[in-house]
Amino acid sequence: MKARACADGSVQRDYVLRDKAASPTAISESVFITSSIEAKEDRDVMTCDIPNAFVQTEIKNQEIGERIIMKIRGTLLEILIEIYPEKYSEYIVEEDGRRTLYVVMLKALYGMMMSSLLYYLKFREDLEGIGFLVNPYDPCVANRIVKDRQHTVI
Repeated sequence: MKARACADGSVQRDYVLRDKAASPTAISESVFITSSIEAKEDRDVMTCDIPNAFVQTEIKNQEIGERIIMKIRGTLLEILIEIYPEKYSEYIVEEDGRRTLYVVMLKALYGMMMSSLLYYLKFREDLEGIGFLVNPYDPCVANRIVKDRQHTVI
């Protein structure tokens, strides 16, 4: 279960079940076993990072069952108004004496509880789309054979 709490202990948002808020993580045994196989078979190994992974991930309401609303205030709001006043000015509301803008999120954003899960679902779909088969025991391990060579992604 994941939740956020304020400094005074009150809940900032409702509890969310782990399977709806977090992406799976490779099981330690999977990492050890594949590493041993790679060493024994003298395989090539590489690591990589996927830049802007979350920003590349669309939020599909049917996947999560709700819209995600973000509240923008302060300096970021001022920057948005300065950049594009005709777009944002009409949607600004006064809330507790502060100017506030509410937006519906179309892309995942780092720091959102759903971002890692949404990215995992997209990445898995992309891997399966190019022929990888996801391991039934660990959803973070996928394999495919190319020209009689095994490719493994963890």
